[in-house]
Amino acid sequence: MKRKACAEVGIKSFDIDLLEQVSEAHLISKVQELNAMTDVHAVTYVNTSLR
Repeated sequence: MKRKACAEVGIKSFDIDLLEQVSEAHLISKVQELNAMTDVHAVTYVNTSLR
């Protein structure tokens, strides 16, 4: 639903799926990758185990 809403207003959206037991180092690495991307302006965390 959020992906569709983003598309409707012209916002690029993508997912990064991580294991529930992701290491702190791997998580920090992913955040650093996102920070380096000039077209990324926000990061949203969604806990899919609650769905």
